[in-house]
Amino acid sequence: MGLWAEIHCLKELIIPKTGIKQAVISWVGPESDKQDFLLDKAAIEVKSYRTSKGPLVTISSLKQLNSEKEFTYLISLGLTESEKGLSIQDLSNEVKERLSENEHVSQLFESKLLTFGFFPEMFKEPLYKFIIDRLQIFQVIDEFPKIAQENVKSQIINVQYTIDLSSCSDFIITEKEMLI
Repeated sequence: MGLWAEIHCLKELIIPKTGIKQAVISWVGPESDKQDFLLDKAAIEVKSYRTSKGPLVTISSLKQLNSEKEFTYLISLGLTESEKGLSIQDLSNEVKERLSENEHVSQLFESKLLTFGFFPEMFKEPLYKFIIDRLQIFQVIDEFPKIAQENVKSQIINVQYTIDLSSCSDFIITEKEMLI
């Protein structure tokens, strides 16, 4: 679900705002960077959850919601498995179609998929298909419920916590308000 959500955000949110080349370059999630997208002004973390379980997202490190960039965003997608939805293969093929005229960026996208561990040839069973029930963009500011790195003793090297996004409505912004 995580890769599905990242590719969806790449295709539907990042490419329209930055152009296809910059969007693919900024997608650093497959490289295990701090956040999923690093742009000139913004860091973006993408999280998905099964709608049936509620809007709970797990933050897997101190760095995911802490950035030196001017803006930090958390994009959450509530997903439901459905035959009417799209698979990772469907989404990646749609991105590849847009990249067909730029071989270098196309190769970079393919390389990032491989780095993430997505090898379409290895799947013998049909891939899960999802529909989006809810997409929300949160501006991560000081008041956002996160564990700030400066508040953690240096001896603590790993932190994981869960945020209930249903209580974070004060931080929701629109796609137009997202500055990247």
